[in-house]
Amino acid sequence: MSEVINVYGLLGTRALVTREAAQRLGPAIAASLARKADQVALDFSQTLGITPSFLDELLRVVQDSLRDSGIMQVRLKLKNPPTRLSLKFMALARGRGVRLAEADGDTWLIAVESPTG
Repeated sequence: MSEVINVYGLLGTRALVTREAAQRLGPAIAASLARKADQVALDFSQTLGITPSFLDELLRVVQDSLRDSGIMQVRLKLKNPPTRLSLKFMALARGRGVRLAEADGDTWLIAVESPTG
């Protein structure tokens, strides 16, 4: 089952620059996982930018939600990201043990496994 979360609709801001903004997506992501969604899409339409700190916190939020739900892995799509996938973003993902790739010009694919412990 796949679910789509409208990021701008939830946060109401076009520039995603803080860890706190990513944390506010946590309940929606956790609810999707609780419904056993095996793929969650975050739609970034209407957003103008994201910072490395926002992405890093978003990955942590997803990992924590996975651990709390008991689900071992999930595929996350970032649809309509406001920027191209940079080496900096890829390095952040690697640092968290997350696979991150650009599927095409308007979608990033993130494969996240539940952290152990």
